[in-house]
Amino acid sequence: MSFKTYIKLFKNDKKIEGDNQPLYSNSKVSVKEAVMLHPEHLYSAAIWKNEDGSLNFKIEPKEEQPTQQSEDI
Repeated sequence: MSFKTYIKLFKNDKKIEGDNQPLYSNSKVSVKEAVMLHPEHLYSAAIWKNEDGSLNFKIEPKEEQPTQQSEDI
């Protein structure tokens, strides 16, 4: 199944230096269909900032799947 999923994150204006709150979050995320990530596949991910200060996060499968996946750093 081919999918592309976007999640919008909003800046936490109540963030205080030294607290454990995230800089950006969204407590009401919904998706159009079930999304399942498989460890043997590679995905493309991106984050960009909107004019209103919110962030968009996108993840989608890569076209090519390698025969052996490299280790994460």
